[in-house]
Amino acid sequence: MERLAAKVVHFERELMRAGTDPEYVTNPHYAYNPYPTEKVDKHLPIIDLPSYLSSFSIRQFPENITVTYPPYLKSVSNLVADTPDYVLSGYFATRLAFAYSSALGPKVGIKQATKRLSDTLKGIKQGTEENRQDTCLAAVDDVVGYIAGREYVREAFSAEAKEDGTKIINGELSLMESLDLAETV
Repeated sequence: MERLAAKVVHFERELMRAGTDPEYVTNPHYAYNPYPTEKVDKHLPIIDLPSYLSSFSIRQFPENITVTYPPYLKSVSNLVADTPDYVLSGYFATRLAFAYSSALGPKVGIKQATKRLSDTLKGIKQGTEENRQDTCLAAVDDVVGYIAGREYVREAFSAEAKEDGTKIINGELSLMESLDLAETV
């Protein structure tokens, strides 16, 4: 198990190295790269993109997909192709455990292991008990926050704001026009 864990950690490090500098992720001039869906599908053969997109029950298949860092597609495809299946399986099992262990009861083994690791990484003293009510309330807050945010956007922004946002994403506005638009909002 320790050798597998080391290989999973190595795989995750390589995934991080394949990505871009986090500074560029939030910069729309670097992060909004519309690519034709067919091109993304070609460069990312590890995923059946049409099936993945159809799982979202979309009515119209998108012509373009925004790719934050285009070289990542090829890098991650090569990385996955070069990684043994048992390491990928361990990686996905680990990600699944981290994603859903917080919803489990406090005495479940997976929950205890992920909590111990998380507490260590956060510097929380071992043995500190969690308040189950806070955990459940945080899950509800996540959903309610999304709903409230959506209603706020619907009320606070005009129909023109959506058009302007679309123009910014598609690169139809110059940098100066984008800055002028940001000042008026």
